[in-house]
Amino acid sequence: MRIIGDFHTHTKASDGRGTVTQNLAEAEKRGLRYYAVADHGFSTLVCRQTQKKLKAQSDEIAKLQETSEIKIYRSLETNITGFDGKLDIDDSIIKQLDIIHFGFHRFIDSRHNGEYFNFVLRNGFASAAKRIVNRDKNTESYINAIENYPVDVLCHMSHRAFVDVKRVCEAAKSNDCYIELNEKHITTIEDDIDTILKSGVNFILASDAHKPQDIGKFPRVEQFILRHNIPLDRIVGIEMEPKFKPKK
Repeated sequence: MRIIGDFHTHTKASDGRGTVTQNLAEAEKRGLRYYAVADHGFSTLVCRQTQKKLKAQSDEIAKLQETSEIKIYRSLETNITGFDGKLDIDDSIIKQLDIIHFGFHRFIDSRHNGEYFNFVLRNGFASAAKRIVNRDKNTESYINAIENYPVDVLCHMSHRAFVDVKRVCEAAKSNDCYIELNEKHITTIEDDIDTILKSGVNFILASDAHKPQDIGKFPRVEQFILRHNIPLDRIVGIEMEPKFKPKK
């Protein structure tokens, strides 16, 4: 299979080690046609994106886009901050982006969350047996985020925060939200891939690269695709062309 896009990468604006320019150089070496920058959201405890850094990054991307044949997308890996499904993003930021990624992350600021213990700490740090009690409420939070924001990519589903995969994927399908095939976290959907496929939802390639040399590399995802016979025409970054929601 020929990889033509990488839609989840990080830079020094959060916890990555390279700049947009350095990452783009690697994407060009890999022969990619699409490349997305998705640094960590504003409520992340450390190494997070900020409005100032986002503006500088957008300016860098605009300048690079003048000469690069690769389509460069501006994104943010936003955080679900509670059981209500609210994300750490507002309209003023949304309109600056081409893509919105979202998912659960355990290292977020407690000030953004009125249910910090049950939502963040239990999902993020408790044993699987204790985390499963949050499954139904987590599911509602994901569905609310999908239905109330112009989100495009659900990041590393089932990583720490358990959900009803069938219901979440049906909501994603109905709202044109892609499910990540995340190189770092691909095992989190191993047990649920049949359910995901049956929902009809489409997928998107995500290296989740934090180093420039990892841009566009998907050895584990490629094996996963072959192992589960995932149709290539349902995967953005291989045969399916990207289509993201308007953000204006």
